[in-house]
Parts: sequence; structure tokens; C-alpha cells
Amino acid sequence: MANSMIMKKRIFITSLISILLLGCSNLEKILPKDDGKWNLARVVEEFALDEGLIYQGDTTNLGTMTFAEDGLLTLVYADSSEEKLRWSYDKSDDEVTVMGWEFSVEAGGATFSRTEFVFRVQESTADTQLWQAEERFTTLNPFTQLESDARIAVQWRLEKAN
Repeated sequence: MANSMIMKKRIFITSLISILLLGCSNLEKILPKDDGKWNLARVVEEFALDEGLIYQGDTTNLGTMTFAEDGLLTLVYADSSEEKLRWSYDKSDDEVTVMGWEFSVEAGGATFSRTEFVFRVQESTADTQLWQAEERFTTLNPFTQLESDARIAVQWRLEKAN
């Protein structure tokens, strides 16, 4: 009987730990939890051509994001303007895809822009998220008219809204 009780306690503790680990790491449940509101506390953006930095931006308190379970993402900027975006989460790669948010920079008369980002989750808790996206591609350099290696990097820090 004592062995049976010990075995039941072990199974219970193992089950509890498994539930906690799975529940805490499931970002698709963390983001829309409660009312799904997160402050976009910081956005860092970079654009480089041939490893030369063309643009760097660092913005704080950009606005509030609301994540809905159906994949809708509403971004309300600090000036009250609003954007409707889409989001999805790939649990196997721990990546969040955001569609519709535009990064655009002009360099040498050319415009470089992207409207879909695949963010790698760097940090994830119930109150804080840190995501980073980087895209490398080849493009025509507007300054040299030669093919160049380009890089767009974006980092978002989200904090759970009260």
C-alpha cells in the first residue's frame, strides 16, 4: 500500500510538472490570455547594405497590441491611429509571424520595405516578450548600381498591459 501511494504521488507530481511546462511555453495561449493586450514597449529597427548601416531606429512606447485567438492583431499607436494585422505562432520553431506591419526605408532614391516578419522568440514569460526578426536578401544598391547584400533587422519588446 505504501508503494502504491508513493507511485501515485510520483505520477501526480510528474503530471503537474508536465502541465506547467507545456502551459508556460505555449505562446499561442499566453498572447491572447486575459484581454490579449500587450504594450509595444520598444521597437529597434536596422537596415544595412553590404554591412554598412543605412538606417537605425529605436522607438519606445509605440502603442498597444491586442492578440486575438483567431489570428487578428490590432495595433493602436500612441497617437490613437490603428492598424489591423494578422499573427500566427509556429510552436515547433518558436516563431511568431506578423503580417501587415510595414517596415520601409528610403536609401539613394530607392525604397526598401517588408510587410511580413517572422520573429524568433528570444524571451517569453507571462509578462514580457522579446522577439527578433532578421531578413537577408540580395538587391540592387542604389548608390553603386551593383548587387548588394541587404539586411533588415527588427526587435520588439512587449510588456503585458494592465
